[in-house]
Amino acid sequence: MKLFLLSVIVKNAMAEILQKPLAFLLIAVLIFNLSQRRHLSYGEKKRIATLLIAGAILFLYIIDLLIIRFHLSPLYLIPATLIIILFFLNYRKAVLPFSINCDYCGKRLSIKRVLYHDSNMCANCESGEK
Repeated sequence: MKLFLLSVIVKNAMAEILQKPLAFLLIAVLIFNLSQRRHLSYGEKKRIATLLIAGAILFLYIIDLLIIRFHLSPLYLIPATLIIILFFLNYRKAVLPFSINCDYCGKRLSIKRVLYHDSNMCANCESGEK
């Protein structure tokens, strides 16, 4: 009996270690998403992308909670992570629209442009100047 309890504790250790960071990451992404509301007129696609990212984190968090609750093997996190990776690869244009450089001239974008503007172009290229 003691050996069984010890194995359950060891098995769920990885899932319990991941629980808090996943919760904090989910909250951080959702708070960032709320900050994107002020930029709806030119940043709707990036706001939807952060919601999709938050959904993926929530999915992983729920799997983690189920592993802890039902004393399952933490190896179930591997297929859950693979599902998220396949989702990101399949919908990479919608999930990861963030670009560091201007799509037109290649100039480095400001952090505000990277996070809040859908066009991924610098101010000069977007206004038509060059």
